[in-house]
Amino acid sequence: MVAGGAVFGEVFSSAEVYDPLTEHWTFTGSLSISRYADVPILLDDGRVLVAGGGDGTLSSAEIYTPGLGTWAPTGSMNVARSNHTATLLPNEKVLVTGGYANVGGVNVHNSAELYDNVAVVGGAVTGFQPRRVQCTNRTTGQTIVIAHMADGVTSWDCAAAGLVVHPGDRIHLEVNGRGE
Repeated sequence: MVAGGAVFGEVFSSAEVYDPLTEHWTFTGSLSISRYADVPILLDDGRVLVAGGGDGTLSSAEIYTPGLGTWAPTGSMNVARSNHTATLLPNEKVLVTGGYANVGGVNVHNSAELYDNVAVVGGAVTGFQPRRVQCTNRTTGQTIVIAHMADGVTSWDCAAAGLVVHPGDRIHLEVNGRGE
């Protein structure tokens, strides 16, 4: 699949699918937003996620469904990114890292976001969902807040982020406002 792109300043929303049996490209549904320098990634269920792009001004994301030949908007990233990376994780989530934004000047990102496709009754709720983790050492009173992308946060994650932990200290974790 090829989706979007730019040539001599013209940005495209068209998409094409390659058939290796016929060795031909066929037009399919167009992206809802023209984009380039985005990152497409094949999901385990055969759909394709495209996120960010442009000249670093897009935070939106879309999903292509091959059986329908259509693109549908999905949850946006928290920040605009282009020229970033996307990695499909074993738990079927997509880790998006780095890139840059061109909003009020060029800003290089040293952050990450997690795309999580969660099925709910009545349809699908999707989006990029970093976890806000508050780590508190109840023995010393020190508290730090980190953005954590993986499932299952531990006191080791907090210590790696700068929380001072001594043997015997009582550590309390809150993920998105809920104690763990």
